[in-house]
Amino acid sequence: MDKISILIVDDDKYILNIFSRLLTEKAYTALTAVNGKKALQILARKEIDIVITDVKMPEMDGIQLLREIKDKYPAIDVVMISGYGSINDAVKSMKQGATDYILKPFSLDEVLLKIENICKRKKKHISKKEMKDVTPFPNIIAESKTMKEILEEVNIVSPTNATVLIIGDTGVGKDVIARLIHAKSKRSNKPFIRMNCVELNEGIIESELFGHEKGSFTGAVSQKKGRLELADTGTIFLDEIGDIPLSTQKKLLRILEQKEFERVGGTETISIDVRVIAATNKALPYVVKKKKFRKDLYYRLNTVMIKMYPLHERKEDIIPLAEYFLERFAGGERKLILTRAVKDMLVSYSWPGNVRELKSTIERAVIFAKGEDINLQKLFGEKDSIDEVDGTFTIECP
Repeated sequence: MDKISILIVDDDKYILNIFSRLLTEKAYTALTAVNGKKALQILARKEIDIVITDVKMPEMDGIQLLREIKDKYPAIDVVMISGYGSINDAVKSMKQGATDYILKPFSLDEVLLKIENICKRKKKHISKKEMKDVTPFPNIIAESKTMKEILEEVNIVSPTNATVLIIGDTGVGKDVIARLIHAKSKRSNKPFIRMNCVELNEGIIESELFGHEKGSFTGAVSQKKGRLELADTGTIFLDEIGDIPLSTQKKLLRILEQKEFERVGGTETISIDVRVIAATNKALPYVVKKKKFRKDLYYRLNTVMIKMYPLHERKEDIIPLAEYFLERFAGGERKLILTRAVKDMLVSYSWPGNVRELKSTIERAVIFAKGEDINLQKLFGEKDSIDEVDGTFTIECP
């Protein structure tokens, strides 16, 4: 592996100096930031492997920073420093995706040990992928013909600046493909900004997307850059684009055609260089027919369409995915196996929640596992049966 780069985030400059000296002595590349906002600025410019951040910080606390990192840079390992022995903060951090945590008071040897463990895991992961050499797409499970075809499409479209529309059911991995396109593009070292359109109501979506000027509406106490501006020179991923309000669609069309916009309440025209990737679980032609989505925007988004298939239509991926999640959640501390009975059950189930449901199922199974075997009764929760939406399959738990 190349020299590991570590970003330390803490509002205590004394702590930053100690960490910086220690890590430099141990041949790591050490960078520092006095708050979460400064950290995000560094992450947008530099390749960082590990972030070590305090939980309690002004403006943006460590938990908020963790969410931003996991959203924009999911490959970065984040270690949280939780003050005064607060195990609650540590647990919350792990649920948000932190790799590890350190409780105060701590020793520097403890910090170095955790960093070494992360580096070993990273090195082991890379070596394993190099040995297998089954696909040029790291971290993607592609045993089925349909997934291999999708990866071929990704390989073709990634180096271009073409707008991409990814369609498919909820939980199939549209966000994974969007991140992969960005990672394989010429913009890979530039920002990747995600916005989930369904999570934002009509009153704030334009502020989030375009930004706003101070005083443009009640509560706008300062100027704010929108996600488009933050994604400049990089990629913006508009998830669930089918839920964006009609009033915003015209402005988004202008972005795609002219690469310019104004902040809410502003008059200055801002030009940007951004690639747009959109995703939806809706049948956009039907939504267009119902006049809830602009036809011109649909055609502009649909320069390249990638269709993601539900998990039950690519059964060859189920067991490899399950084994990947099993290794991820069990880690190196526990040896767990998928028995033939478990594999048969996994393949027979139709997975209405797709990969997301499979991930949650394996995580739950690891929690309740006894010995080396997965507990069949806990595999799909504690219900006596699971009735599928179409009524065609029922699992009877022993």
